[in-house]
Amino acid sequence: MISDAPPTPPKPPTRGGGGGTSGHVQIVTRHHAWDDVSISRDESGTGGGAGGGHGRGIGFGDGDGIGAAPADVPAPPRPVVSHARPARLLVPMRQHDVDDDELFVARVTIDEQGDVAGVHMVRTHPGRRGEIAESAIWTFHYDPARDDAGKAVRATFEQPFAIR
Repeated sequence: MISDAPPTPPKPPTRGGGGGTSGHVQIVTRHHAWDDVSISRDESGTGGGAGGGHGRGIGFGDGDGIGAAPADVPAPPRPVVSHARPARLLVPMRQHDVDDDELFVARVTIDEQGDVAGVHMVRTHPGRRGEIAESAIWTFHYDPARDDAGKAVRATFEQPFAIR
């Protein structure tokens, strides 16, 4: 559609300028229809160009941040070293390897001092050997389990053992 109303003059570009070419391009707009637009080229340009902009989209902004040192960012905190560990059996000490069929397994709960506070036999043998094992586990003593801060804590775990 062609209108006799004067066209709106073009807005200056909102993006950064770029380098020029070896020539200079000039756009001339008249106040009438687009038929009166003329484009000419002057080959005597310097090839330089400059510009700035604040448009939306991907870009480098107004140039203040390009090549500048990053803002002061605090160092991350040092990682916290965990002192957590499971309980360790102190008494009795394991003296030799045993066959699987000689093993008993008890679910043991120990307190903060390393003493046995609860026992449930998970694997036992019938007869006198089973009774001896159930009594013997109560005499075990441990270096207690520790939490992340290194504080002694109550713990429950399975303890394999053998009796002779």
